[in-house]
Amino acid sequence: MFLFQFHMADEINTNAEINVESDICCTFSNAVKVAVSVRRPEVIFVPDKYLAHYISTKA
Repeated sequence: MFLFQFHMADEINTNAEINVESDICCTFSNAVKVAVSVRRPEVIFVPDKYLAHYISTKA
């Protein structure tokens, strides 16, 4: 069994096609908590690269 080394997370207002493929769906207000709680070395936040950058400075 292959285990991914990352989780894909998206913001709740992302379109349905992206939400279906994501491992985690979060809000802007809890995105940092979500990133910290995930036990993976990498979390990919889509589609907002600015949110991802902000989280990377806080987590």
